[in-house]
Amino acid sequence: MSNDRTPNYVFRVSVRDEYAADFLLDGALEISDEVGFLLVNNGWGRSNFQALTESLERRKLPPAHVEWFDWGERNFGIKIDALVKHGAESIIFVGNQVEGSKFVKALAKLEKPPVVISHWGITGSNFAKKSHRALNKVDVRVLQTFSFLNAESPEAEQLVTRYHERYSTKLKTDIVAPSGTAHAYDLMHMLAIATQKAGKADMTLIREELLKIDEYQAS
Repeated sequence: MSNDRTPNYVFRVSVRDEYAADFLLDGALEISDEVGFLLVNNGWGRSNFQALTESLERRKLPPAHVEWFDWGERNFGIKIDALVKHGAESIIFVGNQVEGSKFVKALAKLEKPPVVISHWGITGSNFAKKSHRALNKVDVRVLQTFSFLNAESPEAEQLVTRYHERYSTKLKTDIVAPSGTAHAYDLMHMLAIATQKAGKADMTLIREELLKIDEYQAS
């Protein structure tokens, strides 16, 4: 999602929704052409809806059904019933772990639940722990741009060590938001590089230097 400002001072280290849409749909369409959407009703969800819809249109396919939910949603049963009734054999989910956990638990009550293709918001916090029984029955596949579990670079290991020291954690799985942690680390380093090149704390100059960064290697 873009804020459409000119000049734009917002920089993002993560996958953009329009790029995520094709990846999510590729995964869903491996299962079936009957793809449903379950999206959070805010700017993030609407941005994904636009990107997913445009990606489906390029493939000349309609969504099986679309359902929306608000933060704090407690009962996903009616929304799941509607998605299944309309033939959804896979569901693309865009939301965070609180609602994601409730959704997966409700889905696990079905005899044959649709496969879930999820944005990486559910990977934060304790989603896996709270949903572990449901995950034994529901096939959940996640778009995730980074994970410490399979990152073996010295830079990633150093960041893990510093994270444990700072937050008194012990395991990589204790890192609450792994993708967000890695993105924040990289973005702050790029901001520091741009600020040094700008020579002073001038936002216009820093923005110009950020735009010049073609490649960044974590250090």
